[in-house]
Formats: sequence, structure tokens, C-alpha cells
Amino acid sequence: MKAYAGLWYRYRDALAPLVGVEVNDYRILLSYDINISTLRTATQGRGGLELSLVHVGSFNKLNKSSINCPRF
Repeated sequence: MKAYAGLWYRYRDALAPLVGVEVNDYRILLSYDINISTLRTATQGRGGLELSLVHVGSFNKLNKSSINCPRF
């Protein structure tokens, strides 16, 4: 089991602290979007709770055939 904690920043728009855990092939993440832009007046300083469920590793199980790319 892995634990996650961090902080996202969207330039002049929002902050989003994040916490989560990874168990087997799944991540469960919880973040809270805090508006810091001029829309803060409209949102009255309220943010938005965000819950994410992520499946990890799907692309590692795809067919490993090579793809020929042209060279210039």
C-alpha cells in the first residue's frame, strides 16, 4: 500500500491539496479545489471536493508489438 499527499497549483486560478492511497492496481484520491482567481467572489470562497478512482497499469498489459515509424 502506498500513500499520497500533495498540492496542485493552477497558475493564478486554484490550489488543490490532495491525499490518497494506492492498493493493488487502484488509487483512491481526494482533493479539494480552492478558487484563488477573481471568480472567488462568485464562489464565495467555497471550493469543490473531488474524488478520483484510478486503475493503474492498464497500458502495460497491451500487446508489445513494435510500430515502425518513418525517419526523416
